[in-house]
Amino acid sequence: MLTLPATNTSVASAAAAGPGNTGNRILFLVVVSGADVDRLEEPRPAGPRYTRDSLRNLLQLLGCKPRLAYKIMLAVFQAVDQAVINARQQRISRKTFQVHPHRNGKVYVSLTRADFMLLVSTCAAQYSYKISPSSDELKVACR
Repeated sequence: MLTLPATNTSVASAAAAGPGNTGNRILFLVVVSGADVDRLEEPRPAGPRYTRDSLRNLLQLLGCKPRLAYKIMLAVFQAVDQAVINARQQRISRKTFQVHPHRNGKVYVSLTRADFMLLVSTCAAQYSYKISPSSDELKVACR
């Protein structure tokens, strides 16, 4: 439940709120480098793409056990999905993320690197993993 307007604490509160009702509509997350919110508006933003499987692998690379990496991955995608649902219901302009259409009614979401790292570290903290958003390991793992 990424609460808007765009602040880093909104991303953290979304992850801390826990899983929502998600229906696998989000195919992948595109992480846009830098804090430039204008780059989120591009039709096909450039940056690394994280599917559920690649995010799970990234978490295992950071030292998470496979089962907990799976749970953290689910929490990340559910937090983003809940934020998309909330933004559509409230009809608020999205500042921390942008939803892009894909095929067959599926979507992908682009968000800034700082928000992505904060979201991953907050979801990992729910399962007693202390991954700092500013840690060098997370920065290297997220390219």
